[in-house]
Amino acid sequence: MDIFSLFSPAPFILSGLGETLYIIIASLVISLLAGGGVCFISLTCRHSLWQKVIFMYLSLTRSVPVIVLMYMVFYTLPYMLVPLLKGIGIDGISPYRLKLPPSGAAIVSLVFVYSGYFSEYFRSAWSSVERGQSEAARTVNLPFFSSFRRIIFPQMMANNSPAFCNVVMDLIKDSALASTIGVIDVVAKSNIVSAQTFNYVSSYFIVYIVFVILGLLFTKTIDIVIKKTFANY
Repeated sequence: MDIFSLFSPAPFILSGLGETLYIIIASLVISLLAGGGVCFISLTCRHSLWQKVIFMYLSLTRSVPVIVLMYMVFYTLPYMLVPLLKGIGIDGISPYRLKLPPSGAAIVSLVFVYSGYFSEYFRSAWSSVERGQSEAARTVNLPFFSSFRRIIFPQMMANNSPAFCNVVMDLIKDSALASTIGVIDVVAKSNIVSAQTFNYVSSYFIVYIVFVILGLLFTKTIDIVIKKTFANY
């Protein structure tokens, strides 16, 4: 097999790259925001009820495989919502009307799992900053959000960028599971090529290269941005 024939399915497979990038970027941004919110609640709200809720949520994110959650959100959730809606007086809604599009279900599933992972990352990074830093900020009457933005957060990111990049890499890899619920991404495109031509070597080798490049591109970019932005910390 020559190089030309090896990469001949590339244009068709790469036509699904936009969908892959959309799922990765949307899931990453929302997970970061949600994970930061969960971490903030867990660190600042000491009420036992909130702590139990967060503990249960984090336990679920660590216990449930992403592919199982995708199946639950895409196939099962609409049928579970119908009786709940009936219980509050909303009747006559078909489960098909409640069904999320495949890309939406994939993003919801990834966000649910990786919000927990990013929350634990932020909590660990927060703990790595010496307590004396925040205490010094309080002694000069610096508001909490100002001290967090100027003192705590830069040190959190500067000291823990490898762990952050590892979580991002895991999210990128798990995004490939979206094809199992009907998302037409690069993995789905490669499955189509394989089914039509039986050329499994070329199609999956191209997908392999795509995810290697995406992983390196995202993690290297994030690492450079963190180091340049927080170089003085």
